[in-house]
Amino acid sequence: MKGSADHPLFSGRMPGYRISAYEQQDFKSHKFLTDPQQVIDGKYTEIRYELKDKTKDPGPLTVRRVYENAVKSAGGQILPLLLDSSREYRNAMKITRNGVEVWVELNTYVKPDYILYIVERAPMKKMATADTSADVKGSADHPLFSGRMPGYRISAYEQQDFKSHKFLTDPQQVIDGKYTEIRYELKDKTKDPGPLTVRRFYENAIKSAGGQILPLLLDSSREYRNAMKITRNGVEVWVELNTYVKPDYILYIVERAP
Repeated sequence: MKGSADHPLFSGRMPGYRISAYEQQDFKSHKFLTDPQQVIDGKYTEIRYELKDKTKDPGPLTVRRVYENAVKSAGGQILPLLLDSSREYRNAMKITRNGVEVWVELNTYVKPDYILYIVERAPMKKMATADTSADVKGSADHPLFSGRMPGYRISAYEQQDFKSHKFLTDPQQVIDGKYTEIRYELKDKTKDPGPLTVRRFYENAIKSAGGQILPLLLDSSREYRNAMKITRNGVEVWVELNTYVKPDYILYIVERAP
């Protein structure tokens, strides 16, 4: 397939196969059905291999063993899977390559063809010290976060001593308290990091500070919205991040009134 290539983690492919489908993205998530399950973010590559001569099917077990042996011989490991029927055609592997943790899923369900899902795990981004020169007058990052996504400015700002906000958690919660709403605008639209990168950036910041990511209602808004909660200086702080206005994003923050 034009524009495709084997992943450099592997020196080649199974004999007699061609690449029939190929996808690569700078940042994407993939769920690995390991035990426990893991959702890994990072540089994503998906490669589908098609057997050119269907009469020469090596069998899914042979395909799996070839890739397992390649990973193990390079110092990687085979990961335990959930105890379900997918174990018959799926496996998961992990290896560190050039200082980067690489996760691999091999899926042989479409036999005699097979698919590789490869994620080069992204390191956790750090909050950037903001250039506030282009921010709207009177605005500021919330002290819960030490900075913001690189390349953004504050384009709209609201703060009130007391206001309610509905969080579309499961179940829904209406939280009252000191309210801050901050809209961040990407200064250079050609450098869009993507909404998933923005969401992971703030989720990682909350989790590293001891907070939690809250479950959302099962509706379409989950694609661009998430909710988080953390206790800071004895005050419960609720945060909604909304990336619907991509590449811009909005933070709604309520410091819950006692």
